[in-house]
Amino acid sequence: MLSVTSAQLDAWMAALVFPLVRLLGLAMAAPVFSNRGVPMQVRLAIGLAIAMAVINAIVTDRGA
Repeated sequence: MLSVTSAQLDAWMAALVFPLVRLLGLAMAAPVFSNRGVPMQVRLAIGLAIAMAVINAIVTDRGA
């Protein structure tokens, strides 16, 4: 059974939310993505994908 403590959950959420917020802000302000022709769902998906890649890089660097 998988057991997760609240401290682990807080750390995972912080690791996801902080890069996600910064990257979504960038995606909303970037001229390519701030165009009205780009749907909000596409911008959100791009932000989530980049945030996951950044989180993976951060976790890999900390583990090495």
